[in-house]
Amino acid sequence: HNPNQPELTGLYRGHYTSGLTTMALDAEGRRGAERSVATTNVLKFPHGYVAGDSWASEWRTPTRLNDHPRVTLRLACLSSGQVVPYAKVAPHLDSVRDRAPTEAEAWRLSEVAVSATRISGEALPDGYSEAARAARRGWKRWDDEKILVVLGPPNQGTYIGTVKSGDRTIRLEYSPRTGISQ
Repeated sequence: HNPNQPELTGLYRGHYTSGLTTMALDAEGRRGAERSVATTNVLKFPHGYVAGDSWASEWRTPTRLNDHPRVTLRLACLSSGQVVPYAKVAPHLDSVRDRAPTEAEAWRLSEVAVSATRISGEALPDGYSEAARAARRGWKRWDDEKILVVLGPPNQGTYIGTVKSGDRTIRLEYSPRTGISQ
C-alpha cells in the first residue's frame, strides 16, 4: 500500500463513502424499478396476446425506458362549415392516393403523436364546438382520448391551430413538410 494514495479498497467491497452512498442507492433503486417494468412488459410467447396475461388489449407497452407519455392529435380543417380530417382536404396527399380514404382512414391519416408533457387538451376556436362534436360522433370509443386540433387555412404552407398546455392555450403550427411545432 502506497501511503501517498487514498485508500479505495472499500469501494470494491460495496462500501461507499457517505457522499457516494446516496448516489449508489439511487442507482440501485432505478435499476430495480427498470427491471420491474421490463419484467411486467415481457410477452410470454407460449401464451401470446391473451387476456389475463400481463398485457391488456389497450395497454401501451414502452419499448424504451425513457419513453415519454404521448398524446395523439387529430388534425382537422373546416370544409363547408364542417370539421373534417386534415387528410381529406390536404392537397399534397392527392398525388399519393389511388382512391379517396374512408372517413375512419382519413382520421387515422390525420393523426400526429406528440409528447404529453407539452399538450394537455383541446382548445377549440370559438364557434367550432358543435362542428367538432359532429365530427367526433363518427369516432370509435378508443378515439375518445385523442385531441382534436382544428387548423386554420394554410398561410405559406403552414396551418395554425390551438391546444391546451396546462392551463394555457398555445398556438400550434403544422406543416406537411416539417410536422408539428410551437
